[in-house]
Amino acid sequence: MPYDFLTAWEPNAYLPIANEGVTQILLRGGKRVRPELLLCVARGLGERPGVSPEVREKEALICARAAEWVHAATLSHDDVIDEASVRRGRPTLSAKLGNTKAVLTGDLLLSRVIRELSELGNLEVLRSMSETVESLVTGEWLQYDVRWKLEVDRKVLRTIAELKTGALIAWSAAAPARLRNAAPEVVGALDAFGKNAGLAFQLVDDALDFSDRSGKDFGKDLKEGLINQATLLIFELFPEFKEKLRGPFARQSVVEADLLLPEWVMKRVEDTCRADSSAFLEEARSALFSIKKEFEPEAFTELLELLRKLENRKV
Repeated sequence: MPYDFLTAWEPNAYLPIANEGVTQILLRGGKRVRPELLLCVARGLGERPGVSPEVREKEALICARAAEWVHAATLSHDDVIDEASVRRGRPTLSAKLGNTKAVLTGDLLLSRVIRELSELGNLEVLRSMSETVESLVTGEWLQYDVRWKLEVDRKVLRTIAELKTGALIAWSAAAPARLRNAAPEVVGALDAFGKNAGLAFQLVDDALDFSDRSGKDFGKDLKEGLINQATLLIFELFPEFKEKLRGPFARQSVVEADLLLPEWVMKRVEDTCRADSSAFLEEARSALFSIKKEFEPEAFTELLELLRKLENRKV
């Protein structure tokens, strides 16, 4: 699927460096899970009485772009908070422009999202996005509060995952239904579908943090002082790893040498995270099947295939 529409950025006349930061760094690459999911749901829900196919497509593209722009803005802000210099194998915007301009560039993206969604004239779409952004902020705040702490409750990590990952994927899944003023049970089912898909996505992401095959920076979260769900599993399987991290966490400095783990531990952790992820994906499928009659068959099959890809992803 071509994603040129995601970088269809109207330049800010006063901020050429910010324009470049948006198009060349923040919106470059990525998995595109949110827009792909949103557009697939929009196709599946089909026609809307009195609305032309061209208008339907334009509205769906605006919402898909909004989801990706919000995601990109939060990544820019997160990289400042986490003091991250590399993302997706490339320098972060904060590494290129400094923290202040990275934050302002993220704010610029969010302002465009508000403008574009408001032009749709659908208050429910806009209201739900404002709630979603609040969830993202809340999740990041909670995560910051447990940074450089080894003792983190699993329930707290689940809440953070729901807020930071599940909320925006849930919005992406339900936005097409909100655009057509669908029945509450349809919106609710799509919201549950997206939330569970998001929780599954995050679990696999946490597992890949400890995979030497993913292409990601090994142990990136721990290097930034963050315990994730995979880390808790490692602590349970291999308690000496937790003890080994006490010094680095006290110094707030974790390096590659601190992260040596037996192969069997990494394999067990990945297998367990993927099994738990599959349970969330089953919940997502169940929510989707509850409203199967609302969907065109081909798009419904595409959504199931998208879930399968999330389950089996290696990067």
